Amino acid sequence: MKYLLVLICLTVSTNIKSQTLTGRLIDQETRLPLKYIFVTSSLGGEFTDEGGNFTVKVRNFSDTVHINTMGYESFNLPAVLWGNFRRVIQLKPKPIGLNEVKIMAKRNYFKDSVSLRREFAKQFGYAGPKLTDVLRPTSSNVPFAFATVDLLSLFGALTKNKNAQSRLQKQLLKDEQARHIDRRFNQSMVTRITNLQGDSLENFLSGYRPSSALLDKLSDYDLILYVRKSAAEFRSGKRKNQENIFTKNN
Repeated sequence: MKYLLVLICLTVSTNIKSQTLTGRLIDQETRLPLKYIFVTSSLGGEFTDEGGNFTVKVRNFSDTVHINTMGYESFNLPAVLWGNFRRVIQLKPKPIGLNEVKIMAKRNYFKDSVSLRREFAKQFGYAGPKLTDVLRPTSSNVPFAFATVDLLSLFGALTKNKNAQSRLQKQLLKDEQARHIDRRFNQSMVTRITNLQGDSLENFLSGYRPSSALLDKLSDYDLILYVRKSAAEFRSGKRKNQENIFTKNN
């Protein structure tokens, strides 16, 4: 039996020595031909044609046919197992895994503020009734009376803070101020300086958020010092007046 196997191998090696193998390449799932795929052996390689057909030369029975292409599992077959016919090879699709990509957009707070003020120009410019709107000149027939009071205008002046326009203006100004603070004091900046994460980061941002007045006094370098000193205090659990954190230790 052993000698028979040796004889078969010798016979096969003689038959395929320096021969050209033929085949056809298709997708295992769609059964469609795969064109322009490179098929190689030790003697070189050839591309498949429009119909997925190809020919490839092999050196001898120990040679191997290789097919490696993106999106499919690799195919390798020894020439001795090819057979004397055009072999149809079915390549199995392989899903392409993509690494997670985090996209962070950087807001232009100055442009946002300008756009918002343009959109709500009327509300930002709202001033409410003035004294000149309340007083009205009297008729020349009324002696010793130079002006009368317009009750409707007076009521509007007294209820100015309750006016919907006034409330909207205050909210817009409050939001604009918050965005001004967020532009310099935010998660990204604080994490980079303190390495705080999760709930600790959220608690720090909430508890040590500087006022707009304080923030406007600090240069970028001063703000970094403020965050570092605030973080040290935050970790120690001893809370001071936030306005004095920078000035006391500076």
